Amino acid sequence: MSQAVLNNSQAVGHTDLLSGILKVQVRNEEKITEQDRIYCQNQQDELYKTLDQIAWWYNIFKREAEKYEGKIKLKHEPNGKITTSSYDLHYRYNNDEKDYTHHEFTPFKNINELVDSRHNAIRNFISRIIGYFNNTYSVSVEAPKIDEKTLPMDFRPVYNTYVDVVIEHLGGKSFRDTAEEELIKRFLETVRPSNWSKVKPELKKEGQNHLPRYCLLGLFPLRML
Repeated sequence: MSQAVLNNSQAVGHTDLLSGILKVQVRNEEKITEQDRIYCQNQQDELYKTLDQIAWWYNIFKREAEKYEGKIKLKHEPNGKITTSSYDLHYRYNNDEKDYTHHEFTPFKNINELVDSRHNAIRNFISRIIGYFNNTYSVSVEAPKIDEKTLPMDFRPVYNTYVDVVIEHLGGKSFRDTAEEELIKRFLETVRPSNWSKVKPELKKEGQNHLPRYCLLGLFPLRML
């Protein structure tokens, strides 16, 4: 069997893990690649658009809710919800039955649904950021939990917070180093020569700043999701 060496050139697209490693440059200050940073920044920008839309409606309904201050008992929760009992809203406030105001629209249900939507959007953002690195670099990091009861309405997550969570899980190593280690591991697990073969898988370093050169045919594609 002749020995073949993987050509260390840039691959077109991101069809496998190795081509992704070769194609992107690591931002040393963040320990993530430019491709990673673009994905995370785009996700954060899209989240902020949604949070802006939710905040716009929330402020409208909150102004409407302020009209009930002093008339019925309102409880303002740390996360922005406003709760009141149906008794306070429909009976104590209208116990003389002189009008039909108890049939009118009240904003409290809408306010609380917007708070829930905001929490779900932020939770989805965190899950996407963590999931991206899990899928791209074959790591297994659990997405941090957020307390929906205490999450303030003005809270806006930044992706670097959750990148730090993954880096901490990796022991401070960059994603490039982690990807290289994963590639080597998969290569050695997959390239299994016959028992009678004298040729064994061999890894040779090109230099301190280069990827290992992989000997023998049989390196398999690893998808970058």
